[in-house]
Amino acid sequence: MKTAFEILQSKLTIADTSEFRLIHIPEILDAMEEYKAQLPQPMRFHCVPKEISDEEIEKVSATLDYDHISEIVMWEKGARWYHEQLKQRQ
Repeated sequence: MKTAFEILQSKLTIADTSEFRLIHIPEILDAMEEYKAQLPQPMRFHCVPKEISDEEIEKVSATLDYDHISEIVMWEKGARWYHEQLKQRQ
């Protein structure tokens, strides 16, 4: 038994495949580039601040919207750990 792709492939002409390559592939690639441009950019390591203060950590943690207080506590602990790592490297 043939798959749907095999049946369709046997009915395609060289003109069909050429049209697809010339017209539709560039359209698909353009649409993918547009979609990619709309995605949020990933955080880059070079934009990480060289310093972070305890006040900044507390200010940001006060604005966080988590379901459980334990998530905020863990965020604060992580931020404070990061703060200590920065101090040790200076």
